Amino acid sequence: MITLNGASDPIKNAQKSSRSDSISRAPSLNPFWGARCLNALKTEHIIPYLNLPHLAKKHWGFSQFDSYAQTALDELIQEDQNKKILAPKAIYGYFSCQSEANDLMIYADHVSREILCRFNFPRQSKGNRLCLADYFRSTQSGERDVVALQLVTSGQGISDYSKALFEKAYYQAYFYWYGLSAAFTTALSEYVHRRIRIELGFSAEEPAQMDAVFQHRYRGARFSLGYSACPELQDQEKILGLLSAHQIGVTLSEAYELIPESSTSAIVVHHPQAQWFFIEDDLD
Repeated sequence: MITLNGASDPIKNAQKSSRSDSISRAPSLNPFWGARCLNALKTEHIIPYLNLPHLAKKHWGFSQFDSYAQTALDELIQEDQNKKILAPKAIYGYFSCQSEANDLMIYADHVSREILCRFNFPRQSKGNRLCLADYFRSTQSGERDVVALQLVTSGQGISDYSKALFEKAYYQAYFYWYGLSAAFTTALSEYVHRRIRIELGFSAEEPAQMDAVFQHRYRGARFSLGYSACPELQDQEKILGLLSAHQIGVTLSEAYELIPESSTSAIVVHHPQAQWFFIEDDLD
């Protein structure tokens, strides 16, 4: 298509930001506004959310979660009970929002027009042309929606302990602890996400078995920054600011990486059609 004076094509620009027709409107409610800390979490409450086959295969190099992997895990859990290595903490909250084209606008509260920040998300150029913003009510609808944000950490202790093991050349112990720290942080994120779904009133849609949880067969989805649907790591500043992350001791490096290392944040989407998707480069 020909454009004048090198100007961008207005039709193509509109297509890049117009809402996907595949996303329907969904009702929303909020349990509370703002952020809340979960400082009294116990390790034994998070362990059931460990994806054991994933831990064994991806992090420990086993072919499956067998008796050897179970023994290794039992020993680490016992060691943690004695030394208090893992220190799970979380902060999460609900925020009034609306979408506008490819942006998600976060308001100061559910009646205020003050916009605290915007998240800008990429849109698929083909297929359903999905964009994360499409899962939320738009400014054109005249209605507000709610977005949940969460931030979890396994604490600085696990990083320090793993580092000490490595420096003392206890490489196998380091390998097991380092792998567990990653899997435990994911389990903690899964635990908080489930709490959010239940608080939003979706307990009837919760899977009865943990295997189904690991397969994400629940309502909605959570998206972590850095993946193609929300690639901007700089947005960590917005999430940490909205949640007052200092309350659980989480900060950012100059490269927008979370500190402690065993930490992860997420944007939680409650829409029933929400699912992981990828943004492919527009090669046309």
